[in-house]
Amino acid sequence: AMWPINRKSVNFSPLNYPAWNCCSYSQRLTSIDACEKLGFVATSSSNSVILRRMFDGKLVRVIRLRSKERSFLISHVRLSCRGYVLVVAKSGKSATGARGHVLIYSVNGELVSRRQTLDCVTSIVVSESGYEFVVGGRAGKVVKYELLSLEAKDLLESVDREHPQTRLVMDELPKLKFSVTTLHLTKQEGHQNLLIGTSIGSLYTLKLSS
Repeated sequence: AMWPINRKSVNFSPLNYPAWNCCSYSQRLTSIDACEKLGFVATSSSNSVILRRMFDGKLVRVIRLRSKERSFLISHVRLSCRGYVLVVAKSGKSATGARGHVLIYSVNGELVSRRQTLDCVTSIVVSESGYEFVVGGRAGKVVKYELLSLEAKDLLESVDREHPQTRLVMDELPKLKFSVTTLHLTKQEGHQNLLIGTSIGSLYTLKLSS
């Protein structure tokens, strides 16, 4: 059901209060994301993604996994400002199982591309441009993908190869049995910084190209 917030409240302001409350899910939600440029909110359950309009809560579309992907469980959903929905789905009985797939849909519901991930995905962030996204995994991999081609680049290996002065630091990473637990992208002075949080309590920062 959806219902409007009481706009007669003395403290109500359209600038800092939502226009609607939404509660229309019969399954446990696994992920949620919003994109102001698109004006959409995306929520995922185990085998579907629901798109709603951000400002009035109206249903836009339901994206369901195809029949041959019904054994997958959706763990993450993200929106690209370029009009795409990124879905991470994992095979097996648990959403924390082994490696799965990244599926790219248009907001019209069309499956555009898909690829098996290099690791069991635990976190995903989309760049401000909407053309790239980065995933972190249970085995400690941090991989950047191009949005539509899904061309992959292992960022930790790239840092080691392209910046030899960091070799002493990067050589220690494979020895640490950590998982990537969270990722965050920041933008500062024309470039992006990727913050990487791990299961052993470490925080790493990588400078990405603008």
